[in-house]
Amino acid sequence: MEYINLILDLALIVVTAWTVKIVAGFGGFIGKALDTIGWGTVVLGVSYFVYTLAIYRLGINTPSVLLAYRLVVLFGFILLLSGFKQLIGDKKTKAS
Repeated sequence: MEYINLILDLALIVVTAWTVKIVAGFGGFIGKALDTIGWGTVVLGVSYFVYTLAIYRLGINTPSVLLAYRLVVLFGFILLLSGFKQLIGDKKTKAS
C-alpha cells in the first residue's frame, strides 16, 4: 500500500507542476492571480509527498509530523484563496 501512496503522491506533484506550467503564460492581474493559485496547488501537492515520505519511508509517525502537514496544507489553501480573492477583488473594482 505504501508504494501506491508514493506513486499517487508523485503523480500529484507532476500534475501540480503541470498546473504551474499552464498558468505561467497569462499576464496582468489574471496571470498574477493564477500564479498564486498554481503555487497553492504546488504546496498542496508537495505536502502530501512529504507526509508520505515521513510516515512510510522515514518511519516518523509523531503528532508533530501530522501538525506540520496540516500547517503546510493550510498554507496551500491560503494561497489558493488568495489567488481567487485577487480575481474576485479586481473584477469588482473593474466593474464599477
